Amino acid sequence: MSTVFLMLALPVLIVLFIHLLAVGKFDRYAREAIKHVRAGRGPDPDNEQNRQAIPQIVREYATRAGVPDSGPPLSVFFHQLCEMRMNPGEAWMKLRAEQVMGIRKLAFVWYAEQKKSLFVTMRVIDAFVDGKGVLHVRALGSMPIADMDGPGADE
Repeated sequence: MSTVFLMLALPVLIVLFIHLLAVGKFDRYAREAIKHVRAGRGPDPDNEQNRQAIPQIVREYATRAGVPDSGPPLSVFFHQLCEMRMNPGEAWMKLRAEQVMGIRKLAFVWYAEQKKSLFVTMRVIDAFVDGKGVLHVRALGSMPIADMDGPGADE
């Protein structure tokens, strides 16, 4: 009896282990991209800042609002609880997402998760980092549904 149970349980445990590794890899990819954009790393086509080009009234407002004199932040970070639908008339899907947008360098990462139940999860990374766009969608957090990169994703 225990041999039969072991023969049935072992493949399930192996698949579960592989699934958890894939989920972890996908999550690490998203976290590294977010960290990269938040730090403002990567090529900077406009390395010089001309603070005098900013209108005086805007500079004064920024000073009153507490913006440091060192210039704008490297990035803006959002936590989102939202709903979206794929097509008009379809049901709304609840999402939880994180988004970071580069301020000095054109970049963004949107990392979203939709949980339908304990085991049914969709994860999405939509990003543009260092001049390269990507869109990755995973069912259950590990099974590829869509992968897009290259010139089409860069646009």
